[in-house]
Amino acid sequence: MRCLRRRMAVLAVLYMCGTGLLLMRVSLISLFPNRVIGGAGGSGVLRDVRTRADLEHFKIQSIQDGRGHILYRDGRIFPPRRSQLVGWVGLPDVWPAKTRMVREQGREGLEDTFDSWLQGRPGFIGTLADVTGRQASSVRYHVPMSRGADVRTTVDASWEARAERALEAAHVKNGAVVILSARSHEVLALSGVRSGHASYLPAVTPRTPGSIFKLVTAAAALESYEVRSDQPFLCDGHSSIHGVGMRCWRVHGRLSFAEAIAQSCDVTFANVGLMVGGHAIANVASAIGCTGPGLQRIDGHLVLKAARAGEVFAGNSKGPWTPGELANTAIGQQDVSLSPLGAANLAAVVADGGRYEDAQLIMDAQKDGRAIRWFPSVSRQAIRRDAATELANAMREAVTSPLGTAHALDDAPTEIAVKTGTAELGGTTNVNAWIIGFAPYRNPTIAFAVYVGDAPSKLAHHQVFAMTRAVLRGLK
Repeated sequence: MRCLRRRMAVLAVLYMCGTGLLLMRVSLISLFPNRVIGGAGGSGVLRDVRTRADLEHFKIQSIQDGRGHILYRDGRIFPPRRSQLVGWVGLPDVWPAKTRMVREQGREGLEDTFDSWLQGRPGFIGTLADVTGRQASSVRYHVPMSRGADVRTTVDASWEARAERALEAAHVKNGAVVILSARSHEVLALSGVRSGHASYLPAVTPRTPGSIFKLVTAAAALESYEVRSDQPFLCDGHSSIHGVGMRCWRVHGRLSFAEAIAQSCDVTFANVGLMVGGHAIANVASAIGCTGPGLQRIDGHLVLKAARAGEVFAGNSKGPWTPGELANTAIGQQDVSLSPLGAANLAAVVADGGRYEDAQLIMDAQKDGRAIRWFPSVSRQAIRRDAATELANAMREAVTSPLGTAHALDDAPTEIAVKTGTAELGGTTNVNAWIIGFAPYRNPTIAFAVYVGDAPSKLAHHQVFAMTRAVLRGLK
């Protein structure tokens, strides 16, 4: 019995010595060079990064993550509901220990791309714990957090809200609205909806574009001087190309090339595709950015990992191409894909006199409201300015002409120039419906793309026209 008492006494002394050493260690660290500031209720503040090495000695009561924010262009914080673009944050997949302080990680969207910038040094409030995890002292310690950088986007809160309202009011299940600055090519709105639980972002996911791709074919024809805007064509309702059983959506009769753009004549563009050739179409598509994701890169990495590149002649990228492949690609119906962002880029090229620039989504990184890094952009002349002007005039005619495919928008509050598109989807009666364009026509401030995917034709067209009106409402 006496021996047992001695052992218990020794263990008690060792326990007290261990606890005392831990208290002394914390006190020394906090004094040299750290300082423990006494507070009400026996609280203290530990100020030094070296305290991170001693976190296992604390029983954590609360944690301040210190993570930076994703911001609108005016500095306001994106609301949590913007999960598609901003993404979300969560705890690590593998938790190191229940008692350890762990930073959250970015998941999807901008939170994922800029995770290392957004992460700060977490802070915590806790009490000293012994080796068993039990509280060893009543003193509360506070390690202040060091906040990570904020990432400021080009997104305009009012334009983004307008795009979201347009999608909601039209009851779109799969679709997107993208709005760019016509001059700076900055993203003002990048909004989309998707049915189910698909992991893609509709605004940056390529889909069959249909007739909006005729702008690329037209640009290739004008660039190569194969076709003039006043050149006459004849549409009798079906293609005369050998081996191509294409029927136009209506009989257009005799019309100029500019009128063929405005009226979206399939027969004319099937013939133009053969006149111009696949290499010319592919080269112009590449110059305009249709074969890339069309989005800003920083340090060689896309600012949105979900962004995907568009395709032209996807099944046969190098040729030779059959007449059927050329005809169907020329009207945007075969082996062609384009995202709503890529479509908005296409409209921006026409609006900006033929100049292409990857859409800019990130303006800068900030600390305490001051920019610590800017992200310059690079542009190129994709097509001749006069060719862009001719395309713009034809897009305006699509609205002003009674035969134009967008004549229903002639009562818009400002002059606009647009191209409509309908893509048939194999094995179904559903379509992809598009409207892309810019406004105002004479001095563009925005370029836009409105998209509804995989919906019945009548519904899809009603929705894209309704959304276009909603986007343009209030624009002067």
